[in-house]
Amino acid sequence: MIDCCLLVPERATMECGNNQEFKEFFRLANRKREYELVLAITPVANESEAAAIVESVSGYIADQGGELSEQQTWGIRRLSFPINKFQEGNYVRALVSLEASSVAGLERTLKANEEILVHMVSRI
Repeated sequence: MIDCCLLVPERATMECGNNQEFKEFFRLANRKREYELVLAITPVANESEAAAIVESVSGYIADQGGELSEQQTWGIRRLSFPINKFQEGNYVRALVSLEASSVAGLERTLKANEEILVHMVSRI
């Protein structure tokens, strides 16, 4: 039978007490990992606006305890299919070091930004 402490992290501290095995499990689950982040920003945004968008994403990553280690601007490229009536996007690629538990919040932040047409976060 699967222990409920493994499935629900909040219950691990309440019901399992000070079990060192569970603490080690959750410490390893929340260690920093490397991710590749690719953004397609609206082509309407000029270079300074695109840099400001990337800077805001970088600020969010820093607030979550992560860091943006490498950034490449690929420039304006054609999208595979139209997104919000745009045929092109200003692409930016970055390498990010972030805790696994913070990735879902990063994806929500990227999805909420209307200037970002599409994004991809993949673990390296």
